[in-house]
Amino acid sequence: MIKKALLITLFVSCYSLADDIKTPKQKYIDQISEKIHGEWRMLKAKDGWSCKVQITQDKDGNILESNISECNTQNKKFVRQLQKAIDKSSPLPKAKKELFDRDLIFYFKVKGDIDVIKSVREKAKTGDPMPMRIVDDMGQYLEGMEALEARDYKTAFVKWLPLAENNHTPSQYNLGFMYSSGKGVDKDLSKSFYWYSKAAELGYAKAQYGIAWMYQNGVGVGEDVNKAVEWYKKAAEQGDKAALFTLGAMAYNGSNGVKEDRAKAKELIQQSADQGYSKAIKFLDKYKF
Repeated sequence: MIKKALLITLFVSCYSLADDIKTPKQKYIDQISEKIHGEWRMLKAKDGWSCKVQITQDKDGNILESNISECNTQNKKFVRQLQKAIDKSSPLPKAKKELFDRDLIFYFKVKGDIDVIKSVREKAKTGDPMPMRIVDDMGQYLEGMEALEARDYKTAFVKWLPLAENNHTPSQYNLGFMYSSGKGVDKDLSKSFYWYSKAAELGYAKAQYGIAWMYQNGVGVGEDVNKAVEWYKKAAEQGDKAALFTLGAMAYNGSNGVKEDRAKAKELIQQSADQGYSKAIKFLDKYKF
């Protein structure tokens, strides 16, 4: 049973109090809201759909237990997607000692009709052909995601390949992952690097981190520490939590051509930890600055 629960209202829209009048507790709540919202995916969710969510977390933000109840919709997909978002959000942003609550209760609520495809189709009626291309690409990409969830990797690859060839960065990133893991295709690290590079050059942060790691470790490409650091920095500039941590660890140790700077290391690792990155959280707990 959840005791002394913290009551939180989360909206899928980005409504929040102005930063200058927020209490520390409200800012902590906003961090939780942002992370769960970031993991939540569902087209055609309707205004007002909501569920009560109960979460038990440990001191590091790892979700130990969750329960969804009191939903005002019978849409099973909405509940499934919410549960996935909760699971993917673990660990939650780590709270300072005075803000920490082991047991949380919040209401996840859709604010506004977010039928993206419908709204884009309406815009397409004005004669602009670009919205319909967005609709088509989005639909095809989501079909690939559904195939991935069903572990039908070959179908996912078929759906994403033409999008990737047309510079759709999430699809390019996904192909990079598939070639690196051998899911749906024969494992080929050089092709993995190729697709990660395409997405990275177009500014996709996760892909920038991916090729940085490949350069650092000589995977799929010749080892080049300087290029690795360059790409880690580009990803970190976009707030990529893994890149922030990696650069912070390099600055802490003075490794890979990065000058030792404990103050900078703490700053970068803290930014990563604030996004719930478990390696950063553990690093701050273990090492002193």
